[in-house]
Amino acid sequence: MSVDEAKKVLEKNGYFVGSLWNVDDIMNRFHCTEEQAMKVLEDTFNGEYLCGEINESITIVAEIHGLIEKEDEE
Repeated sequence: MSVDEAKKVLEKNGYFVGSLWNVDDIMNRFHCTEEQAMKVLEDTFNGEYLCGEINESITIVAEIHGLIEKEDEE
C-alpha cells in the first residue's frame, strides 16, 4: 500500500492526515539517525504542552464554527 492509499484509508475512517510529519523532516535539519528522528517526533507530538495547545485550539475553532460542547456524561 502506498502512502497516498494509506492516507485515504485513514481519512475514510475519520482521521486528519493533512499534516503528517516524517523522520526526514528531522533528519533534513539535524545530524541524527532515523531512530533518533522518530524519538524526536514521538516526544514532540506526545508532549503535554502540544496536546494541550491542540485541544485548546480545537475548542476555539469549534466554537467559531458554532459548535456546542457536549456536557460531561458522568
